[in-house]
Amino acid sequence: MALRTASRLGVAASVRAARLPFDIGIRLAGDSDSSLALAVDRADARARALAGFVLGDTDLQDDAARRHAATDERVRALKLREQAEGVADRAEEQLAEKEKAAVRRRADAAAAAQRRKAEAEKRRQSREAESAQSAERRQRATESARATAQETARERAEAARLDALEEKAEALEQEEEALIASDEAKRLARAAETAKESRKHNNSSR
Repeated sequence: MALRTASRLGVAASVRAARLPFDIGIRLAGDSDSSLALAVDRADARARALAGFVLGDTDLQDDAARRHAATDERVRALKLREQAEGVADRAEEQLAEKEKAAVRRRADAAAAAQRRKAEAEKRRQSREAESAQSAERRQRATESARATAQETARERAEAARLDALEEKAEALEQEEEALIASDEAKRLARAAETAKESRKHNNSSR
């Protein structure tokens, strides 16, 4: 029993001595679950298992089995952690893509809204310009109609004035003709009276 215990202690010391440089490097690296650390632990367990088999030390074999199991568990945990990190990385990538897509959608929506606003403003300005042009056309048409009406009224007034002047001239002409006729009648009456007096005088002289 003492010999087996001594042999077990010797194996443990030899294994520790063999892995010491690797343990120092692992501690300096600060990663106890690195591939090197797992490989060193697995080699440790295999060395103990082999020594236990050679020495027929079941306690050493059990210790080696426990170390194997612990290393396997750490490997599984490391794989699970890596898978979780992979899932987390993919989730972050997906989230980043979704955020980028959301940013693009917001940018597209903002650009579309800006385009719609610009188009609406353009249509409004076009309607205002068309309305202003229509109002200007109506104003010109009104002014033209007013000018035409004023010209027509002026022409009618001028025509009426000319008609009145013509009527007045005609009336004056008729009045003048009447005066001339009256004067002529008076002259003829005086001439007839003079002739009559002259005949009477001639008859008295005889």
